[in-house]
Amino acid sequence: MAILGGCGGSSDASSVRDTMKQYLNDLSSKDTAGACKLLAPAVRQQLGGDQCPDKLKGLLALVPSATLKKVLDKIDPDKAKITVNGSTASATISGQPAIPFIKQNGQWLISSGGFSLSGR
Repeated sequence: MAILGGCGGSSDASSVRDTMKQYLNDLSSKDTAGACKLLAPAVRQQLGGDQCPDKLKGLLALVPSATLKKVLDKIDPDKAKITVNGSTASATISGQPAIPFIKQNGQWLISSGGFSLSGR
């Protein structure tokens, strides 16, 4: 993802939103390798480093497919409130905890566990 501005402008907010969309698409299609690439290194490390795709696949297997679809369908990145502060950002979506992001090497990555799959 190309970032045009580094001062927290609308291009950064748009890029955070793009990261969210891609992550949700990857989870929906169970592309765990793609989803892991959108996680900050510290989060990937928590999911086993190079084993992140397999660990994430295992976690997704614990969630019934219908529940996963229902939860992912409720999350609309276009309605997220994006707050950018330098190289960090957060996205708030109604009914979900704020999702933290960090900008590394020009790319916005999810810097914490991400989305709740509770189905609530």
